[in-house]
Amino acid sequence: MERHEVPTHLLVRDKVVFGLTVKQLFTLGTGLVAAYSLWPAITLDRWHLTLVVRLVSMTLIMGCAGIAAFVVIARQPVDAWVIHWAAYVTQPRCLVWRAMQHDIPKGEDDDEEAEDQ
Repeated sequence: MERHEVPTHLLVRDKVVFGLTVKQLFTLGTGLVAAYSLWPAITLDRWHLTLVVRLVSMTLIMGCAGIAAFVVIARQPVDAWVIHWAAYVTQPRCLVWRAMQHDIPKGEDDDEEAEDQ
């Protein structure tokens, strides 16, 4: 009887750099670009207030990017949960069917008017 090795690493993603997957690197890179591009956009009258607002906004953006890159809930990444939530919120709650005029055969429309009279 021959023995065959069964692959057990099918759900393991490949690590690219620093033990991070491609998706994690892309998510963190996008957060870094967004935070860095916001830095010159924030200017206030006082330099210390500007610095505090800049650092807080960069921390929030990078924190959100870190959460999106590393947090997994019920085997689903956070960005998948956000996409599912957005699809749920944007779908209508009540669907109403209305017959279009071309859906009604021509003979049936005349029969209904004759029965009403």
